[in-house]
Amino acid sequence: MKRLKKSFRPLKEFLKKWSALRNALYKTPEYQCFLREVRLRALYMCERNCGKKGRHVHHKIRVYDNPDLAVDPDNGEFLCIACHRKEHKK
Repeated sequence: MKRLKKSFRPLKEFLKKWSALRNALYKTPEYQCFLREVRLRALYMCERNCGKKGRHVHHKIRVYDNPDLAVDPDNGEFLCIACHRKEHKK
């Protein structure tokens, strides 16, 4: 059991650092502008045409996979809660 716990330590440290970096990104003016542009483009409605009011800005390509697209409005879509959950279940 001790061996298993040690193997998760690097992953736990990575996730802690990644979380701090992601939170720092969310506070930047560039990211706030990205959010505003995506919401305005969608007129605050879900872009999956479900007819519901949008709630979350979703990155089509994850920030983790391509940090250069983190603030690119073309990489974002505005989704309602249900559509956002469906997207993350894939």
